[in-house]
Amino acid sequence: MGLDWWAAQVQNDPSQGDIVLDLPIGTSVSPPTPLELRTQRGGKIAWVDKQAWGSKDNETSLYLARGRLAPAIIATESCELDKPGKTRKVLVVPVLPIDSVRDADQVAILAQERFALMPLPEIPSLFTGYADLRRLCFIDRELVDKARRVASMSEEGIRRLHVQIVGFFTRRDFRNIPLPTKLEN
Repeated sequence: MGLDWWAAQVQNDPSQGDIVLDLPIGTSVSPPTPLELRTQRGGKIAWVDKQAWGSKDNETSLYLARGRLAPAIIATESCELDKPGKTRKVLVVPVLPIDSVRDADQVAILAQERFALMPLPEIPSLFTGYADLRRLCFIDRELVDKARRVASMSEEGIRRLHVQIVGFFTRRDFRNIPLPTKLEN
């Protein structure tokens, strides 16, 4: 691919483009099911269907979800991550092995022909994979801070990540357009 995707070392702090292992990636089940803890017969405590969401506008509820632990790439911009007391949520994208898809799809992904699927060649200590932007989600910052990071993208790799994200959300091919190195006010 002619691109130096990975930095020589993992960054000291979580950064955009880092590959993080064993993060909970998932989605709500359908229909959405709010949960609460209740004491059952015999004193056993269990999660049960709450039957209704919180009644206040700001109230959140725990809910049933389906997911798994998986490697992911950090999509949140590094300057946002530099504010650990303020950044409680981190955007991540699951990373899957390239050999988990059909041969024809592997070729298309590695040729960078799919807006939603970003190739991630030879991730250090892992595998050649791809990031599935259709599964972009947020997780609590604490989970990222406690997880093991195995690779950090190079500046060139991060610029490629930016191009992929822009292309995914706009369906425009920006691969051959130079991106600014810094946002101007």
